[in-house]
Amino acid sequence: MSEQQPSAALGTWVRVEEKGTDEQETYHIVESAEAELLENKIPVGSPLAQALIGKQPGDEVAIAGPNGKVNFSVLEVGKN
Repeated sequence: MSEQQPSAALGTWVRVEEKGTDEQETYHIVESAEAELLENKIPVGSPLAQALIGKQPGDEVAIAGPNGKVNFSVLEVGKN
């Protein structure tokens, strides 16, 4: 029996790739007090974190950005 893939949640990191590009980013979902955007530590209540929570590798996420919707593929999820 294979092990279940981890889901994004508070205390995890999520590696994503923007659809249509080769750009990859890793975000750490943290409590608001620990957030540090320059270190890609995003607060659990942020729109990006909310969109990622519950997602697993292979899932796709759409985020509304200042220039329209941005689509991401979830590549990997792990514990912080």
